[in-house]
Amino acid sequence: MERTPREWVEEYIDNLLTPEDRQLFEEQLQTDETFTTELNLQLDAIAALRASEKVKLKQEINTWWAQIGEPISIAQETNASNKIVPLASKKYLYLAAAMILISLSIGYLYFVTNTHTPSTETLVAQYLSEPATISSDSRTATSSTDSLRTVAQKHYNSKEFAESIHLFTQLVNTPNPTFLDHLYLGLSHLYLPNQTDFSPAIAHLQQVLETDNDFHQKASWFLALAYYKNGNTLESKKILKEISNEPEGDYAKKAGELLQKLNDMTP
Repeated sequence: MERTPREWVEEYIDNLLTPEDRQLFEEQLQTDETFTTELNLQLDAIAALRASEKVKLKQEINTWWAQIGEPISIAQETNASNKIVPLASKKYLYLAAAMILISLSIGYLYFVTNTHTPSTETLVAQYLSEPATISSDSRTATSSTDSLRTVAQKHYNSKEFAESIHLFTQLVNTPNPTFLDHLYLGLSHLYLPNQTDFSPAIAHLQQVLETDNDFHQKASWFLALAYYKNGNTLESKKILKEISNEPEGDYAKKAGELLQKLNDMTP
């Protein structure tokens, strides 16, 4: 990797990397803390810039309206050519000029926002860490279903997600699927490369939440990521807020961090 971590992150955020380089970068993101730290720094800087520009624009607009909003006097004054210029007319000239300036400022803010807004994949990539390894059952398989589950787990652990999706799909269609079958089928859909529709991931992660188990927070965390990657920011924020308000758990802190980033970068 000839680029510096900063250069890699800049090109990643601006979507300038080739598919091969993007995959290489995301692998580094999962194993090298330098890249994760740099990505966080640049995302925070972008959020701060957007917030600063919004505040500045709001202040300028308020100032213009305060100046323009003064009562119109019926008095008149003369300009350099001794022509009578009603102050009311001057007011509307100021108004027109202010509107032009406002339009230019909004255009600049739009440029800053849209040329430096990380993609959905960029924002959540740092939180989609290395897929959790499934601890295979050490007992001897006693049925074809057990054997199928063992093979599905091996494919998942090897990051062969297309194969694990195929096998876990068979498992959830058996008479007695486990919540873990739904969990890892949902995660397989979430981690599948080049995926664009995360509805299957959402459906199976929701299934985990409908049963009594100890994986609710984990399933909720990945469900929030799946909703965000699928374009439903509001539902993602709702779930992240619920997780961050929980008194304990492995995902409460991360949920709070991601929720803050989403609040900074979206209306």
